[in-house]
This record gives sequence, structure tokens and C-alpha cells, in this order.
Amino acid sequence: MKKMYNLMMMLMAGIMTMSLSSCYDEDEAIAYHLAGQWDGMITDMRGRRFDVTMYFDQHNNSIYANYGTGYEIDRGWQGRTSHIGFDWKVRDGEIYINYYDGTRVVVDYDNLPYNNRVGTRFTGYFVDWDTGETLAEFYLIRVD
Repeated sequence: MKKMYNLMMMLMAGIMTMSLSSCYDEDEAIAYHLAGQWDGMITDMRGRRFDVTMYFDQHNNSIYANYGTGYEIDRGWQGRTSHIGFDWKVRDGEIYINYYDGTRVVVDYDNLPYNNRVGTRFTGYFVDWDTGETLAEFYLIRVD
């Protein structure tokens, strides 16, 4: 009888583990670790480099949201500073950014942040959402 009780307790623990883990999926985990401020550099396909700051705000600061808003500040290209807002979403492990000027990119990442420590690297490419053309390479470091 004691073995049956122990078996039932282990089965219940397994069911509870599976039901709790299904509430927080991979897309939400990526979004959670992406949220914050990132500073670094972008190099476009013409070789022009500029400093960039990107802010990713997760919807309602919820760890269960796989989307949010943000903005990008570009500095140094032809001596200009530009600000642009965007909406972003993580779907099927891919990060999609829809800039308010109509530019839409998919983030093809080499190094995905899976922690929130300052100094974490996030690298990869911005790819045109519609054509698949590579637009720029980025190298970002978490600063908050």
C-alpha cells in the first residue's frame, strides 16, 4: 500500500510539473530575456557603422508575454541621431520587429540572450521580413 501511495505521489508530481511548465513557453522565455536596454553597433550591408541603443519593453512587464514595444536610437551615421519606435513579437523562436516607419525585420540571431545579466551579448543580423534580404549585422550588449 505504501508503494502505491509513493507511486501516486510521483505521478501527481510529474503531472504538476508538466502543467506548470506549459504556462511558460520558449517564445515567452526569449521575450523575457530580450526585454531591457541594449547598446552596441550596427553595420549595414554597405559597410556603414553606427552606434545604437535598443530598448525592448515586454508587454505589461509580464514574463508570460511574448511581445511588446520598443525604440531604437541610432547615433553617428553621417553625424545624425535618429529615434524610431517599434512593436516586436517572438513567434516560433523568431524575433519580429515592425518599425513605425513601415520597415519590418526578422532578427536572425547568432547569440541569443538566455539571462538578464549586464554584459550579456546579443548578436546577429536584421533580415527584411518580406524579401529575406540581409539588411544589417548587429552586436549588442545588455546594459540594464
